[in-house]
Amino acid sequence: FINAQGLKGRSFKVSVYDMVGNVIYTEEGKLSGQYFTKDLNMAAFAKGMYIVNFVTDKERLVKKFIKD
Repeated sequence: FINAQGLKGRSFKVSVYDMVGNVIYTEEGKLSGQYFTKDLNMAAFAKGMYIVNFVTDKERLVKKFIKD
């Protein structure tokens, strides 16, 4: 899951990168309120560390996660 709350802005772009910098997943859209959630299927992803970059027209959030 990708969850974010208290968001500012009206549009978003979420991207997931591997540690080499390759884009594994990306999605753009309009925010409906201050909350975003996405059920991201990680079954096809290799084990390792990834970076989620969530950008709105007013802010940027960056988080790392590990798939075992």
